[in-house]
Amino acid sequence: MLELLDGFKKRGVPIDAVGIQSHLTTDSFGKFNDKVFADFLQALADRGLTILLSELDVGDREAPADIPRRDVEVARVYRRYLDVALANKAVTTVVSWGLTDREPWTNSSENRNHRTDGLPGRPLLFDAEYRPKPAYAAVAEVLSAAPQR
Repeated sequence: MLELLDGFKKRGVPIDAVGIQSHLTTDSFGKFNDKVFADFLQALADRGLTILLSELDVGDREAPADIPRRDVEVARVYRRYLDVALANKAVTTVVSWGLTDREPWTNSSENRNHRTDGLPGRPLLFDAEYRPKPAYAAVAEVLSAAPQR
C-alpha cells in the first residue's frame, strides 16, 4: 500500500487521506501486532496523510456465548486497537459501523462471519436495547485519553 501511495504521489495524484476499514474480530485479534500497526500508521503520517478509521466494529463470532465474557472480549479489542491508532495524531477520524446490536450487519444471513452457535452478534457499542456496553466505556476512555488533535 505504501508503494502504491508513493507511486500516486510521484505521478502527482492528489491524496490527502487514507481510510482504513476497521472490521475487527475477537478471534483473529490475537495476531494483532501493536508495533506493526503503529509503524504502518506512522509511515502514512510521514507521507503527510490524514488517517481515518472507518467501519469500526468488533465481530464476536468465536467469542464465548456468555454475554458478560463476550462483551469484555469485544471491549478489549476496541481498546487495544484504538490505543495504538489514536496515539498517532494523523488519525483524526473514527467512524463506527453502526451503534447498536439491534441490527448489525454481522447478524445478516448474507454475512458468512455470523456466529456459528446461532446467537446474535454483539459487535457494537450499545446492545439491542440501546444500553451502553463495556465497548462503549472502552472507546470513551480511549478517546478521552488520546492526544489532542
